[in-house]
Amino acid sequence: MRILDNRFFRFLTFGVGISIIGALLYHFNKNTQLLELFRKASILKILLFCFAGFAVNTISMAITQIAMAASMTFKIRFFESIALSVLTRAGNALTPFRMGTVYRAVYLKKHHQMTISQFGAIFLSLQLVMIISGSLISGISLGMLSFEYRHIGMEIPVLLFSIFVVSSILIFRPVTTGGDHPWFGRYMARFLEGCRALQQSHTSFFIAILGRVSGLVAYTIIYYFTLRELGAETGWLSCLFLASVSSLTMLIQIIPGSLGITETVVIFLSVHVMLPPHIGFSAALLIRLWNILFMIVLTLPSWIYLKPTRVCK
Repeated sequence: MRILDNRFFRFLTFGVGISIIGALLYHFNKNTQLLELFRKASILKILLFCFAGFAVNTISMAITQIAMAASMTFKIRFFESIALSVLTRAGNALTPFRMGTVYRAVYLKKHHQMTISQFGAIFLSLQLVMIISGSLISGISLGMLSFEYRHIGMEIPVLLFSIFVVSSILIFRPVTTGGDHPWFGRYMARFLEGCRALQQSHTSFFIAILGRVSGLVAYTIIYYFTLRELGAETGWLSCLFLASVSSLTMLIQIIPGSLGITETVVIFLSVHVMLPPHIGFSAALLIRLWNILFMIVLTLPSWIYLKPTRVCK
């Protein structure tokens, strides 16, 4: 019965993903305005900016992964961490339910003896760092934009700041590891020990936050020049808002790579910054397509690099 349930959910998520792709293709076929945008834009320039942003984001993720693992006395090499980050992103983008993250957990357990509970502590901390940075920057940028665009209400900024406060409490709340934790079991005890080790490593959190900020800056630049190439005259603050909100939508991994979710949110929020919805949609879609291409191209080299013969146990 459990196997059937897993197959059902996989079929459901892939079905939803294919349906969204079909809807997008239908929309393109009916809306010639979008095709004209792509014909006028310099695809090569957009490709170069997207690749630079992809590289910055991947390297920052790799360095963050090394720092957080080091706080638990695990040593991951730089290029090993980059290859693992590429495969994780590719798996999350092309499969449902974060299968790339599952691969990373299995890899670290097999080759570095990192327990699932310890990996869970790192994974949860990384997600909270992403939420904290994304919600704070989104809230600040949208709040500042509200002075320029009077139609922007305070409901969304207040919601974003509330998410920031709750996430900050969760990540910085003191974790006690004393006792045997009989009601949690040994796995929960190891998880709490991992959380405490990360809390005590201020360097790891500083690197994680710096990595997220550098990624957001990179994608702000990508959005700015992509929108310019598509004919939209928009400011840096609007692009920062779109980039930070897009990073939050990537946390929703029910559908592979949050396909359609990011684009829908960008379409909805483009109106708030006086950006035509079809241009916002086109920019988000172009950035996604190039990112998927980069991941596909780098997947095989990363897989070859992480062969057991190349891993230092």
